[in-house]
Amino acid sequence: MKRLVVCLLCLSLLAACKKEKTQVYQSQGVLLGPDLATCQTCGGQKVQIKNDPSKNPPAFYRTNSDFGALGLPQNLTFPRNVSLDWHLDPTAMGQYGWIVITAIKTD
Repeated sequence: MKRLVVCLLCLSLLAACKKEKTQVYQSQGVLLGPDLATCQTCGGQKVQIKNDPSKNPPAFYRTNSDFGALGLPQNLTFPRNVSLDWHLDPTAMGQYGWIVITAIKTD
């Protein structure tokens, strides 16, 4: 009977333990700040991707992603090192260096 109680206690302790999930981000980068240029394909925030796997990547990408909705404070100072998940904008703006950020955290 003692063994059964000890086994049940051990099983309940193991079932109660949770592993903390750490998110692995696709890329590291730098938020450079707002793009103040006035061309038709300019604007948004400038993001430099450090380990960009793209062929002939631009010096920086632009994004209109809402950083507040992604969990970053609105009063960021620039430049800011970040880890992020991203993909090229699927609209026509993707060919002009626009990206969609799906997850981001400051380092």
